[in-house]
Amino acid sequence: MPLINVKLIMKTFLFILLWSVSLLAYSQQVLDAAYLKCQYKFSYLKDTIDHLKGRDDLLVLQIGKKSSKCYSYYTELCDSLERTSDGHEVWKEMFAKALEELRQNKDRELFHRNVLGRRTTTRVYKNYPLGEMTITESIVADCFIFRDKLEPQQWMMEDSTKVILGYNCQKAVCDFRGRHYIAWFAPDVPEDNGPWKFFGLPGLIMEVYDKGRQYEYLIVSLQKVENEPIVFNEPVGDMRYRIITRTQFLKASIRHAEVSGKLMMSEMGFDIHNMDEKQLRYDCQERDYNK
Repeated sequence: MPLINVKLIMKTFLFILLWSVSLLAYSQQVLDAAYLKCQYKFSYLKDTIDHLKGRDDLLVLQIGKKSSKCYSYYTELCDSLERTSDGHEVWKEMFAKALEELRQNKDRELFHRNVLGRRTTTRVYKNYPLGEMTITESIVADCFIFRDKLEPQQWMMEDSTKVILGYNCQKAVCDFRGRHYIAWFAPDVPEDNGPWKFFGLPGLIMEVYDKGRQYEYLIVSLQKVENEPIVFNEPVGDMRYRIITRTQFLKASIRHAEVSGKLMMSEMGFDIHNMDEKQLRYDCQERDYNK
């Protein structure tokens, strides 16, 4: 279930290869070697104002013997292009091709999927350092890094089953940081892991979503790999990570979303001073930032 037109990214493969070979030159630290790689379609709502305008991403989960990494395919590809001398020209060519396809088929959703651009900026490194999680995020041009507890969600097993990617999956539910989640895991894939921060079940998490379906993860591919580097990404260019706590980042993310939303509405002619605060309320996936 590809989320991007393969023809539009063929030229980027060479750049990714060159970037991978020169990881050390960019101070990228290799944490582990992956033996399993999963891809998940990630659907999410940018804010709580308009529930009809969702977004999607393609997340990659690399699983190694010591650690794992979950990241956006699109964001990783953009960062790799930016580290090459011709990356900007390649991006312009890809954009022109996608624009031409839009003119021909008028499919705006396809155009959105074909245009290469950064999407989810979250990178989750489980068990790095040992016994913890490291999370890197960005808000506009600011890059942040913080630690999180490597503690599994408190799952409760249920009897329901269904098939995903040909695997029989069992249902489990949990409450995690302000949301109720439903997960489907595959006992025949004995990996204690899943997308984002999810883990703690006796099998790979194949699908997980919150009760309101604001955040949905569905596996679309599962493949064995050999010694694929799991790399810790440093910021692109001259940027540096700012050390912050998880709660501080969530509050900063909410403030940025609210300010951006008010600015956009003001530019559209809305009187934000007389607007109900509920109309300007944004949300985070983790809702425990007010505690």
